[in-house]
Amino acid sequence: MQRTTSVILGVLVVVAVSGCWRSPQSVTPSRPVAARTTPEAAPPAENSYRTTTLAFDALGIGLIAASTAAYSQRGGDDPLAVGLLAAGALTMYSGPIIHGIHRQPLRAVASGALRSLFVSAGMIVGMEVGCARNPGWFCGFGPEVGWGMVGGYVVVGALDALLLHGSSSRTNWIPTMTPSEDGARVGIARTF
Repeated sequence: MQRTTSVILGVLVVVAVSGCWRSPQSVTPSRPVAARTTPEAAPPAENSYRTTTLAFDALGIGLIAASTAAYSQRGGDDPLAVGLLAAGALTMYSGPIIHGIHRQPLRAVASGALRSLFVSAGMIVGMEVGCARNPGWFCGFGPEVGWGMVGGYVVVGALDALLLHGSSSRTNWIPTMTPSEDGARVGIARTF
């Protein structure tokens, strides 16, 4: 479990540091020299705070994963596990706070709703897995709940970074089609 946690954290750090989500500058042909009369002002670029949101999400995911690992090793009465879980749960709502600080109230509400939905769904899946493994009265309160939270948090962190950031004036949705053995898979992807 520690290796899985290390791999997840490593991938999140690499993605956050690499800046692979930044959009390349668009290349537009310039007008002929005779047609240029006044210099064109570039539209103001929106400051991206995606890196900040991803860093707080990575911190929260790491804290919840560490809490779940401590719970698995030491049991539920361990203060370390409880403290790490509380800290991870608090950082889960850093995304909506960051959107609010950047004066994006609709993004803040959407981020909060997505986080509540996906982390709760992950917890429910974790409870079901726990009850399937060890039926009983308190079967749904094992470490599987924590791993379900981590899974939901990873999904919502990625969705927040992909869908709730960037300029609304430039959205590039690209249709995709992938051949498979039973036919083809059709979908859309967003570039940024």
